[in-house]
Amino acid sequence: MARFDRRWLVVLSTPVLAFIVGVLALPRPQGVLAEQTAFDRSTLSDVVTKTPSTPTTPLDVTFGKAVQLRGFDGPTTALSRGGRFKGVLHFAPQAVLDSDWQVFVHLDAKDGAAFRINADHWPVSGRYRTGLWQVGESIVDRFEQTIPVAAVAGVYDVWVGLYRGDVRLPVSGGDRSRVDADNRVRVGTVVIE
Repeated sequence: MARFDRRWLVVLSTPVLAFIVGVLALPRPQGVLAEQTAFDRSTLSDVVTKTPSTPTTPLDVTFGKAVQLRGFDGPTTALSRGGRFKGVLHFAPQAVLDSDWQVFVHLDAKDGAAFRINADHWPVSGRYRTGLWQVGESIVDRFEQTIPVAAVAGVYDVWVGLYRGDVRLPVSGGDRSRVDADNRVRVGTVVIE
């Protein structure tokens, strides 16, 4: 019977030992629920509550069976070119989102004028990623956008949705009369003078 050479033991055991040390030394990724639970929400009391917010324009549209758009607050007077469009979206998570989504806001001119104003943004000014939202919360997302001086005067539809890269979170329920084929929800109108 041939005798086992100890050098082979070292050669064969080194990669196994390196693998074990690597596994033990690497940080373990947190699960989505663990990250949500560990996140400090103490600085978000102005935008996250357990009590539902009260929008001026109530809505009921669900994106991806995970996020309900409960309403919108928009300007009640005409906006001037060069002025600021200020809006508020009211969200209520219905399920855990496994990734982060941005909000798109399109102000599309009506009456055949091909002019769009984009107010895309991270929810809550980037302070509270959608992947951290918890079921039972009410989230108030305030945003602003400058109206370009070159904007066409007239009435604009305000469209909202959620996206990540080139993918939009599909509308999965609620008031379908406000939804278009591009997974956008018409939340209201504004007038630009």
